[in-house]
Amino acid sequence: MKRYRYLLRSYFRFLKEKFFLLLLLLCGTVALNFEKTNSQFFLYNVNLSLADNFIFLCFGFQFYFNVVLIPNFFLSLLIEKDFSANYLLRSRGAPFLWYEHVFLAFINLLLFVLFHILLVFVLKLPNTTSVINFGDKHSYLAFATNGKIVTGIEFYEIFIFVLIFLLLAGMFFNILFLFFRWIFNNWLWSFVIILIFAFFDISNVFGICTNFGVDHSKWVNFNPTLSVQLFLFVILAFKTGSFFSHRKEFFYAR
Repeated sequence: MKRYRYLLRSYFRFLKEKFFLLLLLLCGTVALNFEKTNSQFFLYNVNLSLADNFIFLCFGFQFYFNVVLIPNFFLSLLIEKDFSANYLLRSRGAPFLWYEHVFLAFINLLLFVLFHILLVFVLKLPNTTSVINFGDKHSYLAFATNGKIVTGIEFYEIFIFVLIFLLLAGMFFNILFLFFRWIFNNWLWSFVIILIFAFFDISNVFGICTNFGVDHSKWVNFNPTLSVQLFLFVILAFKTGSFFSHRKEFFYAR
């Protein structure tokens, strides 16, 4: 436990050192994504609610850029020193290092997810006429599902499942990034593989968002067990990395 408290302090020192880079990326890219989201439905007379803007965080470029790529970019900077031969020799071994990297990945992801949720409240709440409007024929839900509407869904349900999805899906991709980072000893190849996943997902072929997401079409007949299945994928990814971390060829130290 003492070790993880030390890792937590180290992470916040890292954020302090990279504060201006963090601020630049978040403010610039997130603002552009939100602006695009609002403007593209203006001509279609679509009323966007606060719930809509939360769901927009869960798919497309907005999800992959804000919840996957930027957190993984910061994670890669944070753990870069761990891929030296001297550090591995001083550490307790690759299995322990894997646990530490996954812990740092979760803390890093949690920070970004909470930031984006807070940003939705700050930027979108003053500009929306309703918290949730899924029963309105001019809602985005009706626009996305060819006129279908849904009643009886509360905002807190949207919020909870969006938060669960962002953490689980984001954690899956963080662990996947770590896995390939350990295999190739090259963060660039890890990003390339994540981008390949993103391409198929954004194209609605297959992927975490396509198959397990909480986009508007899923709320017509919402299945909460999708979150359980996604959780199992996260556990499987973690256990796979944990198993291979006991093999010395899995960790390519420089």
